[in-house]
Amino acid sequence: MPRPLDADPTLRPVGVKIWSDGSPWIGNIETSFGYQDSPHTRAIGVHPGHRGCSNYTPEQLLELCRKYVSQGWQIACHVPGDIAVDTVLDTFDGVQQETGRTDLRLRMEHCGSITADQVRRAHELGVTISFFVAHLYYYGEVLRDFIGTHAENWTPAGAVLGPDVAIGVREAIRAQTIYPTWQLHSDHEIGSIEPGKFADFVVLDANPLTVPAHDIHTIHIRRTWINGRRASAKTNDRAESTT
Repeated sequence: MPRPLDADPTLRPVGVKIWSDGSPWIGNIETSFGYQDSPHTRAIGVHPGHRGCSNYTPEQLLELCRKYVSQGWQIACHVPGDIAVDTVLDTFDGVQQETGRTDLRLRMEHCGSITADQVRRAHELGVTISFFVAHLYYYGEVLRDFIGTHAENWTPAGAVLGPDVAIGVREAIRAQTIYPTWQLHSDHEIGSIEPGKFADFVVLDANPLTVPAHDIHTIHIRRTWINGRRASAKTNDRAESTT
């Protein structure tokens, strides 16, 4: 089905997500390395050295992407495994060459075991990566037990992994606001507070730029505004207008 062009901007379908491989939690991600031997891998029934596989052949993935791009849809590929990352990058490269377009804003989701060379190649192709922040914060240590040093880019709570890829607080805020809205072709509407955009913002009880980084998680949201209207967090009352 062709992508609708006149959908409500607050709930607008813009793309198709393709699961190129699976989940590290059940062992079906396509990797160049095997799983570790640990209590966590044994708990999910994955044996040491186990490797998963992709859901599509390279030819099938290319055909899917061709189909949806031709209908106007953006493509995002769920792709945790490093072998699967190579396949997705090859596919995205092929789609861009075939269409002659570099404005598709093709995305890769999660990319837990992506390598530095693969990140560089994605950048050269104009492909952006959407890391799963909740996995990094809550489950990084478990993922390290699953795949060892290949989880170095998944920073967990309680320990620091991959310090060479750490970013500052201001950049982290951009990574949760204006950068993902660009990925969604919505940066002209949301992602920053500017004239002409929806007034979506929150009021916090502390400044994340001055609070120590390890205490940012203690900051609470005091008020939320959506499209310039105050949203109620505790009741179902109609949102109050700020005007």
